[in-house]
Amino acid sequence: MHCRYFLFIVLAAGVAVKAHAQAEIKTTKGKTYAVIIGISGYENQLVPQLQYAHIDAQLFAEYLQSKAGGLVPDSQLQILINEQATIAAIYNALYRLKKQCNENDVAYIYFSGHGDVETENTATLGYLLAYNSPPNNYRNNAISIEEINNTANYLTLQKKAKVMLITDACHSGKLAGDFFKGKQLVGERLQNVLNNEVRLASCRADEEAAESIDWGGGRGVFSFYLLMGLNGMADAVNDGSIQLKEIQHYLDSCFAADEVLITRKHKQHPVMDGNPYFPVSFAGAEDAAAYQSTFIKKDSTVNKMPQGLLVFKQAGVSPLDYFFNSMETMVFEDLLHSGNYKKIKTD
Repeated sequence: MHCRYFLFIVLAAGVAVKAHAQAEIKTTKGKTYAVIIGISGYENQLVPQLQYAHIDAQLFAEYLQSKAGGLVPDSQLQILINEQATIAAIYNALYRLKKQCNENDVAYIYFSGHGDVETENTATLGYLLAYNSPPNNYRNNAISIEEINNTANYLTLQKKAKVMLITDACHSGKLAGDFFKGKQLVGERLQNVLNNEVRLASCRADEEAAESIDWGGGRGVFSFYLLMGLNGMADAVNDGSIQLKEIQHYLDSCFAADEVLITRKHKQHPVMDGNPYFPVSFAGAEDAAAYQSTFIKKDSTVNKMPQGLLVFKQAGVSPLDYFFNSMETMVFEDLLHSGNYKKIKTD
């Protein structure tokens, strides 16, 4: 398992405040835009290489393009994978997103890759590492959490777009806490942010986010279960709409029962904040069945052509990491045919 960061923001307006959480939630239809970033292989080899972050990002893009995700057209998606996700490219994508969105639109910012913090004086500064970010020198060389927060607040307050932030990251609970509530805002502006920005983190501040070949042939565990939930499996009351509280319950149940996490004694608890009645997906039992069917087919293909081989080629995973990940899922003795060795000539 590897530690990595994953950030996804869904901007949402017109949601009831927690004090009126059971009031009717407005669902005025707008356009959907997304910035989707996935980085497994980094330019600087001193930055630990990931294996499945780019796959999680690609599958999230597929979700948005599916019926359950709203059939978002290619023209409204900005997808930056591995070497495409430079510092300049990410900032340009965020700038374009702010230009594109208007009232009642939905905006996603999804980041899957590394994150880290720098401590200066008494302030802890959080950063998301771009493809060309150097190790341990993030100021002006990485994407600051403050910039992500400012983008979310601008889309919510100025553009009146629709907001949800999700981080799948080591210690992401702490990073997410830096900007969950927009502490610099007061009064009506703060209330608007509290009402309209729903945010999720893959683990608590003192935990690490896991990825492994054990989930879907090679995924981050948070992304693996999150997409299952968004595709209908979290629809607890079978009404074709999945609220934040349903995703919370679904993920908590999946993480608590996951055999890999239990066997490895890996502690990971997703963290969520926002209006519990906010609809994060419009998918139900029919969508869940279709997703499961597609997933089983994909998983079967992975078993015949190991996903690890594709990851090794695309993401630059080290041979040692690939070897040990592979050995976790197979019996080594089954690969040895000792009876054939007797037929080998002495020379």
